[in-house]
Amino acid sequence: ESERSGMLAYNTPPTYEMSKVTALYSVSWCAATIAHDSFHSKLYHDYQKEHNGPVPPEIWTGIKIEQICMKYQLKVMEQIEAPKAEIEHAEKRKDGRYSEVDYKNRNW
Repeated sequence: ESERSGMLAYNTPPTYEMSKVTALYSVSWCAATIAHDSFHSKLYHDYQKEHNGPVPPEIWTGIKIEQICMKYQLKVMEQIEAPKAEIEHAEKRKDGRYSEVDYKNRNW
């Protein structure tokens, strides 16, 4: 539990911090965000396995990466038959621009 949601892929083990707003919205939304942030972790750790040294931020964060993670999230939402309104909300966010909000200023 955290004030805001986000993946700490560099932790051992990787940790998805989830806000109450995200966790309690609905079971399907909660599951979709877990899928989304687990993909950030996958990108981070896939790179880490193949390279020595630190993982550059652009490998697992930023607008382009958010677009990839949103695509995965939407796929999961379809598979779990998430409510139409949740899928529509995620569709509006698939451009990844929400990631431009500083982590400390996020309310989700």
